[in-house]
Amino acid sequence: MGAVALFLILRLVFLTGRAASTLAPENAPLTHLRRAGERVFEVFVRPPRTVQEPWISPGCTAVYLLKRHPERFTVWTGRFAEVPHHLPRTAPGGRASCILECVEWIQAIILGFVQGLTEFLPISSSAHLNIVGQILPERADPGAAFTAITQLGTETAVLIFFWRDIVRILKSWFGSLTGRVPRNDPDARMGWLIIIGSLPIGVLGLLLEDYIDTQFRSLWIVATMLIVFAVFLGLADRFGREQRELKDLTFRHGLLYGCAQALALIPGVSRSGGTITAGLFMGYTREAAARYSFLLAMPAVFMSGLYKTFKVVTGEEATGFYGIPSTIVATLVAFVVGYLMIGWFLKYVSSKSYGIFIWYRIALGILIFVGLGTGVLNATSSAF
Repeated sequence: MGAVALFLILRLVFLTGRAASTLAPENAPLTHLRRAGERVFEVFVRPPRTVQEPWISPGCTAVYLLKRHPERFTVWTGRFAEVPHHLPRTAPGGRASCILECVEWIQAIILGFVQGLTEFLPISSSAHLNIVGQILPERADPGAAFTAITQLGTETAVLIFFWRDIVRILKSWFGSLTGRVPRNDPDARMGWLIIIGSLPIGVLGLLLEDYIDTQFRSLWIVATMLIVFAVFLGLADRFGREQRELKDLTFRHGLLYGCAQALALIPGVSRSGGTITAGLFMGYTREAAARYSFLLAMPAVFMSGLYKTFKVVTGEEATGFYGIPSTIVATLVAFVVGYLMIGWFLKYVSSKSYGIFIWYRIALGILIFVGLGTGVLNATSSAF
C-alpha cells in the first residue's frame, strides 16, 4: 500500500508540473524555440531525423532535434520552453521547473535503490530499472547510460566488501609477472581467470553496443529472458552436483563463466544469474558460484560504467530524464543498498536454494507480458 501511495503522489506531482508548462505547437518553427531552463542532451538517433522535425516523447511536451553530427543530434526538450506561434508569450515560471526537478530527484533515488537491491540477485537489475522506470511518473526506461553509471555504485560496494581478497589477488598476480610469486599460486591464477572471463563481455559489449542500447532493451525480450533463464537456473539448482570450490576453477571453466556473463548484455538474463547458472551446471557450490560472479563482474562493470560516464560528460550520450547530479545521487544510493545486499545474499545462498528467485523471475516475466498485452507497459520506451 505504501508503494502504491508513493506512486500516486509522484504521479499527481508530475501531472501538475506538466500542466504548469506550456505545450509547444507541433509545427512551430525551430527558430522560435526559446530556452527557459531546459537541459540540453545529445543522443544517437536511428534513423537520422530531419533538422526541424518535432519529436514527441513520453513525459515531454515537445522535443526538437538540432543537427550537429551525421548521427548525433542535440535535443532541446520543450518541457521548460515555449515556442511563440504569432505573438511572444511569457516563458513558464519556475514552478513547473521546480516540480519536475523534485520528481527527477525522487525518481533517481528510487531507481538507485532498485539498482542496489537487484544487482547481485539473479533477477536482472537492468530489467527492473526498465520496468520501474515505466511505472514512475516519467514512464520511461532510464536507458543504458543511466544503468551503467549507477552500476558503478554497486561494483564499488563489491570492491569494498571483497577488499582484502582483491588486494591479495592483485599482489599475487603482479608478483607472478615478475617471478616473485609462482604462476600456479591460487590467487595469481584467480587474477588470470578474472581477466580471461572478462574478455567475452568486453568484446561483445563493444561490437553490440547499438543493439544493447536499443533493441535488446525491448520488454518483449526482457520478459522472455526472465522466464527462459529462470528455467535454466532451476535446472542448474536442481541437478548441479555442488562439489567444486573456487580453488578448483580451471581456465576452461573461467572462459565458460565469462561467456555466461556476456549473455547479461541482454536485459532479463542477469549477470549474476547467468554466471551462477553456469557455475552450478559445472558443479560448483552455490556460494562459490556467487563469489566468483561478484569478482568476475568488476572489470566489465567498471569499464562499462566509466565508458558511459565519459560519453555523458563529453556530450556523446545522455542519461535521459536524469541530469548528472541526480544520476550521482542514484549511484550513491545503489552503493549503500548494494553493500548491504552482498552480505545478505552470500549468507542466504550458503544454506538455501535459488528457488525463490526462480519463481520470482517467472512471475515477473508473466506480469510483463500481461502489461505489454494490455498496454500498461511500452515495449520500447526511453526518456527521450
